[in-house]
Amino acid sequence: MTERFNAVSNWIASMIVTTENIRFRVKFLQKAIEIAEELKTLGNFNGMMAITSGLQRTPVLRLKNTFKVALSKSKYDKMNTEHLILVDPAKNFNEMRTAIRSCNPPLIPYLGHYLSDLLKTDEGNKDTINGLIHYVKWKMCSETIKRVKQYQQTGYQLIKVPDLRNKLKVRNLQVLTDDELYEASNFVEPREGSARTAIAMRTQRPLKALTIPRGIVRLEVF
Repeated sequence: MTERFNAVSNWIASMIVTTENIRFRVKFLQKAIEIAEELKTLGNFNGMMAITSGLQRTPVLRLKNTFKVALSKSKYDKMNTEHLILVDPAKNFNEMRTAIRSCNPPLIPYLGHYLSDLLKTDEGNKDTINGLIHYVKWKMCSETIKRVKQYQQTGYQLIKVPDLRNKLKVRNLQVLTDDELYEASNFVEPREGSARTAIAMRTQRPLKALTIPRGIVRLEVF
């Protein structure tokens, strides 16, 4: 799930910064927010977190003009604000944990919470005390694992769309590197007073050349 989370997050960021036309870029940003909202409604907090994390990547977040236009419609501004509140790490992701506890299965929690809990329990407590098994530590670990497993008891009843499912497989979500994300971001929205893109000018290649060789999967969202 961690691999999937990172792939989706990076893919969302790559899709946005490689969309050169601001009108289409705004539409994709709005579509990403809508998908995150639908995932939240379905109780797929892990998926919602992945998309929102992609929108919060620095190369995406610096696209001030894109966000200004996309969030000028109140419904997108409202949804985006609610998502940011949910993914806020303040108080150990208190808002997200509260939302998960109040949601009935089926649901997919953000796995990072539980991995973090297990790590803290493991590192903060010795395995043994006076030569005896530290029962309390392992009971705490067991309780954390139980909380994850309880969400596996009820599955989703969704209609399968094989073509879409195949496109969204991790191996098909080839994404840009961090350097390429920043380069593409600077191309579509240059810093004030800077050349449109130094790299593109040096190499005489358009933005499109950054993306096609890496096989970015694009879906029709407009």
